[in-house]
Amino acid sequence: MRRVAVSEADEHELELESKWIYQYAFDNATLSIQEECCLTLLARAEHSDDERRRISKEAPEKIKEALNFIRNQLFEVSSLL
Repeated sequence: MRRVAVSEADEHELELESKWIYQYAFDNATLSIQEECCLTLLARAEHSDDERRRISKEAPEKIKEALNFIRNQLFEVSSLL
């Protein structure tokens, strides 16, 4: 049982969290050389400026949608164990 009740996140909170996740998980260069797979493709050096702008606009919105589902519809990530 939780000590603190899970409450819904408002739009502003979801927006801030999604931008933070994008910035620190996907927008920063990695220290090591990564294989091109999954979301590491978001930070490819050969992307044009237009592609980078599109990605930096769309990615946080997709992250926000996932956070909304987790935080406001499921209220937590369930364990499959």
